[in-house]
Amino acid sequence: MKKINSDDIHIVSRHSNLNADTAEQLFQTQVYRNKEDWKMFCKRALLTLGVSLTLAGIIFFFAYNWAELHKFVKLGLIEALIIGTTLCSFSKKINPLSRQFVLTAAAVLVGIFFAVYGQIYQTGANAYDFFLAWTLFITLWVILANFPPLWLIYILLINLTFYFYAEQVAVDWSSEVIINSLFIINTIFLICSLLANKILENSQQVAVIFPNWFTTVLLLSAVSFSTIAAEYIIFSNESNYPIVTLTLIAILYASGLYYGFKKRNSSYLTLIPLSIIILINSFFIREMDDEIGLLITSAFSIFAVIIVVKSLLGIQKTWKNEE
Repeated sequence: MKKINSDDIHIVSRHSNLNADTAEQLFQTQVYRNKEDWKMFCKRALLTLGVSLTLAGIIFFFAYNWAELHKFVKLGLIEALIIGTTLCSFSKKINPLSRQFVLTAAAVLVGIFFAVYGQIYQTGANAYDFFLAWTLFITLWVILANFPPLWLIYILLINLTFYFYAEQVAVDWSSEVIINSLFIINTIFLICSLLANKILENSQQVAVIFPNWFTTVLLLSAVSFSTIAAEYIIFSNESNYPIVTLTLIAILYASGLYYGFKKRNSSYLTLIPLSIIILINSFFIREMDDEIGLLITSAFSIFAVIIVVKSLLGIQKTWKNEE
């Protein structure tokens, strides 16, 4: 059942005999944040702050005392922290949210361990090897925790692994191949997260569904790389796959706009038009590289942004009226 909002209460008050006391009670129970909501918010905020500061303290501890610590002490301390946090996550006394934060801390500590190991023994490994090992060794924790922030870290590591592999190993790959691959990778992650949400909603299982902010970050990533890929086609004469790239971008944008309208998600209706405006401006700049072109580009940007904002306000107003 959808949660009641303030507009619902105002509409019911105007078209029924709902008295002021009952309306106020509905506001207190359905709209306003109660003590439990604030307690949960403070708990999550303090957990996030505590884990972040602890990890930062560990990193700076090793940085400050690097010369004084023996190599076995350096590695032993980090291994002890990894083992300790992992064992702590299996404790029955710890609540699910704290367990997820602890596993996230353990995943970050794995990266610190590999970084310290590489500095001690000067392995000469590429950055690609570092991020690949980090990604592989935390995969099980990411799946078990099923924690959106940890999934986001995991996806970031996959992107970095691929990028450094292309830069340091697959040196014959062109910039177009790298950009297009990153665009496809992040689009696949976005689609998978949306499909996972759909499957979990249909099955009505008790599981962590990827929140809206998570899919919005993935959408931003996919749209950013798609914009860069299209910019490469516009400004470069060396593009080998313009039709394939533009077709994939068109499919993503059309599907995103359709999904945004269907799910009433303004993120899709904001980021995709913004990308289209940037691409049209880039085309104008390429074709008219003079003062007139700059004037036309500026005028188009202002006009297009006004149209998008006005359209979004109208769409949101329509959505509210339909509710």
